[in-house]
Amino acid sequence: MTLSDFDSYRPAHEGRRKKKRNRPPGNGRRRGGGGGDGAREMSMVDDVEFSDSYYGRPIVKPPPWDWKISAYLFAGGVAGGSGMLAAGADAAGLEKLRRNTRLTALGATIGGTGFLILDLGRPERFLHMMRTFKPSSPMNLGTWILGGFGTAAGVVAAIEVDRITGEKLPLGPLRTILHWVEKPTGAVAALFG
Repeated sequence: MTLSDFDSYRPAHEGRRKKKRNRPPGNGRRRGGGGGDGAREMSMVDDVEFSDSYYGRPIVKPPPWDWKISAYLFAGGVAGGSGMLAAGADAAGLEKLRRNTRLTALGATIGGTGFLILDLGRPERFLHMMRTFKPSSPMNLGTWILGGFGTAAGVVAAIEVDRITGEKLPLGPLRTILHWVEKPTGAVAALFG
């Protein structure tokens, strides 16, 4: 006796043999409300592989990371570490280490910015990131941190270049202002680093 057209797809099976069981007193039902363990059931649907979606494309896109992203992350790490090390060297009075780390921070910032612009594809995309401030976007927030760090690292590196040349750069009254803001700008660079 069949109940629907789908019953014809089920395999034939032997009848059940009833075993006598010692049932606990009560209403005669078992706890859990279940029948068997499902071992005798047959799947009515073919096994599905989730390697491709409905349109033949992968469900999850592969990450678009290439060497440019690795390069600007590395350069950013070198720049940030150099900025913090420069602040520590300035506090400890280590002039040679302070000079070298400030110049390294600026060089790594310039290199990292170049790799970031290469990764974005067009230079104007970097400028579009600076149009708005959106803390919920990691890329936008990182661009603003890069801008703040790069500015501070550039100011303290300019002071070091002025010292290396024996204050022969044609800075005029700007030299006094640069030396006046050296400590706070170095602290800003360390903070953003």
